Amino acid sequence: MFSGVECRPLIGLAFCFLDPSLPLIRLLNYARKLPNIHSLSLQRRELQLLAPVTGPPRWVGAAARKEKICVKGYETVIILHPDLTEEEVKDLTEQFSSVITEQGGEVRKSDIWGLRKLAYKVQGHANGNFVCLLFTGPPQTIAEFERKLRISEQNIRYMTVRVEDLDAAEKIRPHLLDDPTLSIREGYNGRF
Repeated sequence: MFSGVECRPLIGLAFCFLDPSLPLIRLLNYARKLPNIHSLSLQRRELQLLAPVTGPPRWVGAAARKEKICVKGYETVIILHPDLTEEEVKDLTEQFSSVITEQGGEVRKSDIWGLRKLAYKVQGHANGNFVCLLFTGPPQTIAEFERKLRISEQNIRYMTVRVEDLDAAEKIRPHLLDDPTLSIREGYNGRF
């Protein structure tokens, strides 16, 4: 029944080599029945420390445990400096997209909304070039992407939100894009 168990006293403790499938309670009961160890009271925590480790430790990351890495959808709206040309805005958008793909993400949609009037001045600017990126990726993608956005001097402001339904978000086209004369505040009927 306990063919894989060998127990011997070692400095007042029982050092047990056991079968990993053996429950700890059964080992405790078995150890108490052994001769010369009946006065020994082993605690459950001590038995766990004596048990051989099966599998990687708990602190090892998901990649080592072969767990599925969670990939989520995100949408980021970036407001760039108003003095940038269309080509510079496209280049910056490509740079930000490349950061996402380098980190294991995938850019699903990239929209350049153009120069828009802001609802209020941000860093002294009344206008800004709006860019919207819809992408998927693991959590470290967001950390590196937002770090690059904070470093960029052409970036005035950005906001990243998690998107539950990526397919529906790809089909949405804001009505602000249809009329370039509308500001953000006017487009939403001043409801801020």
